[in-house]
Amino acid sequence: MYFQIYLSTFACLQSTLLNEARKNTEAIIGALHIPGSQKPRTYRKRAHKDYLKLVRCRKPGTKKIRKCVGQQLRYLRCNLNTIEEMKAAHPDMLSEKQQARLETAHNIRLSGSALGRPR
Repeated sequence: MYFQIYLSTFACLQSTLLNEARKNTEAIIGALHIPGSQKPRTYRKRAHKDYLKLVRCRKPGTKKIRKCVGQQLRYLRCNLNTIEEMKAAHPDMLSEKQQARLETAHNIRLSGSALGRPR
């Protein structure tokens, strides 16, 4: 019983952390976007919908947890790749706060394989 509660809490913590990082990267993409040009895809609505599928579930199973964490990691990876491309074109457009958030999101992405395996 305790293990199931721990898994559920751990899953919510993982997904919340990944969701927050994804939101921050989407805000950075919005800041780097130059008006008049086409904004890159972020799958913002779909990612939020996938996140809510897990959070609203009372007792998510292991399969559902892993699926949600993997999806959020893929959305985050896509956003980070877009930011790197946009930063190459305009390197000095980020503030220090945005730079710190980008660094944090990048660290979360690098430790993503550990997030997928609850212990």
